[in-house]
Amino acid sequence: MAQRLQNRDLSYEVNQCTADIKACRFIVLGGNEVLMREVCETILGTKANITEHGSCELREAHDSGRHISVVKTPTNWLERLKTHPFLSHQVKSLKIEMDCSSLLIFPGPHAFLLVLGDVHNTGKEHYLLRALRDAFGEEVLNYTMVVFMHEYEEEDIKMNRCVKKCHERYHILKNSEDSVIKLFQDATKTIKKRMRNLFFTKDRSMLEKAEMYFTQEYISEYEEFKTTEEGLRIKVTEMENQISENLKDSQRLREELQASKSRENQLNQQMDALKKEKSELEEELCALRYLKRLLENLTNERESQLKSDNEKLKQELEQLTANNQRQSQDSVAFLLTKTQHHKSQEQKEEQAPVQEHERLRDLTVREMKLDHREREMLPSCVSTFQVPEDKTKPQEDCGSIVLEEKNVSEIKVKALSQTECEMENKRTVEMLKLTREGSKKVPVNMSKDKKKQGDTGSFVLEGLKLVGQNSGNQSTGHLHGSPKGPDSAYFES
Repeated sequence: MAQRLQNRDLSYEVNQCTADIKACRFIVLGGNEVLMREVCETILGTKANITEHGSCELREAHDSGRHISVVKTPTNWLERLKTHPFLSHQVKSLKIEMDCSSLLIFPGPHAFLLVLGDVHNTGKEHYLLRALRDAFGEEVLNYTMVVFMHEYEEEDIKMNRCVKKCHERYHILKNSEDSVIKLFQDATKTIKKRMRNLFFTKDRSMLEKAEMYFTQEYISEYEEFKTTEEGLRIKVTEMENQISENLKDSQRLREELQASKSRENQLNQQMDALKKEKSELEEELCALRYLKRLLENLTNERESQLKSDNEKLKQELEQLTANNQRQSQDSVAFLLTKTQHHKSQEQKEEQAPVQEHERLRDLTVREMKLDHREREMLPSCVSTFQVPEDKTKPQEDCGSIVLEEKNVSEIKVKALSQTECEMENKRTVEMLKLTREGSKKVPVNMSKDKKKQGDTGSFVLEGLKLVGQNSGNQSTGHLHGSPKGPDSAYFES
């Protein structure tokens, strides 16, 4: 950061001291091609434009706001001077090439840069300074500067022969921006001391005479041009004033036109708004007319509907009055029947205990009859019928009682074995017990119909018949019975 600020300050100083110099022109001399190229690249940079003119190279670039031109001379100039026995004859042969190199940067170079690689040089670079002096005169050494590419002690530099001939003007050039700026600064300081002769040229007197001639020749024309310029300037000012007035008038007219356009736009907008309002009012009027027609239709329909509804309501009212009369009559009859039914029900409930008592008494009488009949029937069946065991077979439905509606005289008894008779007796006893238990458990509702009292578990044994048939070794006995009500639970023989 400090280095950048220092570089900026140096460039500012150079620009301040050489504000009127817009170009720098240099001619580089030397015997080492590598060092000379390095000096040119350091001064101009790598973006320089290179053009070749014979044996010389012209390099151009822009730096620090100025145009820099550098002419690199060939290294064979020094070789030719060293090898020729007579230096003066060789200088005459190089004079044309030196003049051409100076013409490449017309009107002339600001400085000649002699590049040396060593302070203790033995390459006889001072021959180049002698050739410059012989070709351009003694004054050229005032525009010559020795450039070193390495640092040396100041005493050794001042003892150098070339530095002495250049009046101790030298510069140590490094590959840095500071060193290049310092080179420009040293060269411009030398030029600033001689503001009358900013650059070196061989034919300076001729140029001065030509300048005086052209100045005297064209001074009258210059005066004429100056007067005409003054007249033109006056005319221009008058025309500018006229133009400004015209501009003001045009601006005023433009404003008036703009105002009229704005008024016209406002009127157009008002007309559009009125048209829009008119169309909206027409639409509203049409809508109101349509709504009026709809309202009339609705009122007519409503009136007709009300008339029809009134007629229907009258009819329904008449029908309701008739229905109410019938319903009142029916309700009165229903209430009468209901009260009668309740009375009969209460009477039945009062008579139910008496009927139940009578029924229980009948059941006890029937049980006694059944027990008596059972005792009479069972011993006779056991003592009368005896069948051999070897001739009997398993019987189907053994000991069943067949109850058929026939006379007692038609009863036929079939012979049974003793075990079968005992089993049949047990079954009969169990059946009778179940019959008695069922008759006791089932309650009797005297208020109900007698047909609903049939499932009490009692049996009416009608036409008890013992059928006995001897057909081979088979014997069957059946007891058939048909259930009846509790009032018919007795045996008929």
